[in-house]
Amino acid sequence: MSDQLGEAAMYINELQERLEVLKQKRNFLKVHKSVSSSFSFRGECESNAGGGPNQPSSLEVHANRSSLDVVLVTGVEHRFMFKEIIRILTEEGADVANAALSVLDGTVYHNVYSEIGGSGLEIGGARIFERLSRFLGDCN
Repeated sequence: MSDQLGEAAMYINELQERLEVLKQKRNFLKVHKSVSSSFSFRGECESNAGGGPNQPSSLEVHANRSSLDVVLVTGVEHRFMFKEIIRILTEEGADVANAALSVLDGTVYHNVYSEIGGSGLEIGGARIFERLSRFLGDCN
């Protein structure tokens, strides 16, 4: 009987040690998941910023690790938005690494790639999407 109790106690200790190792792994994965998480915000904006009279603007904000990519499609009459995207990004603490503006058949493609701190990436990305959406009009 005492041998069985001793074996049971050793087994319980082993299980507790395994549980502790698994908890440490879980915490490690939680931390690394939050750092390497990626997300996107997309919206069609019902404003007069579209490529044509009935074409809405399209806004996308993609984030992965510490990078943030803003893609905006508008009509040619709204090229000034390129400057506004960069202004909003810098006001939110992002470092613009690359920016491009292309015009094709009356449609302007704005693409701005930036770096933002990993800890505030999701909050910063959401806030940037919200500010750009307000600037453009209602984006769904």
